[in-house]
Amino acid sequence: MTGPPLPRPGWPLRRGDGVRPPHTADTGLASYILRNFDGGAWRSHAEGRWLAAATRGEQLVRPGSVIAVTEGARVVAYFTVHHAAGS
Repeated sequence: MTGPPLPRPGWPLRRGDGVRPPHTADTGLASYILRNFDGGAWRSHAEGRWLAAATRGEQLVRPGSVIAVTEGARVVAYFTVHHAAGS
């Protein structure tokens, strides 16, 4: 896949893998899903969440956290968290 992902109907719209820097695909990879994004844009608001039900420790996000979405070991997108459920 190259360029921005194309949206699909339903949840999840796009499943991928993500990490919280400073981790990499080798040290902290986890499944991540996105929805409600502009599939044709290089910058877009989106809703995302870890696929695992309970997130804590290294995967816990707060406003200001950055999530790097990967394809294999290659980072293909960065998301900055503006709101986290329960924050």
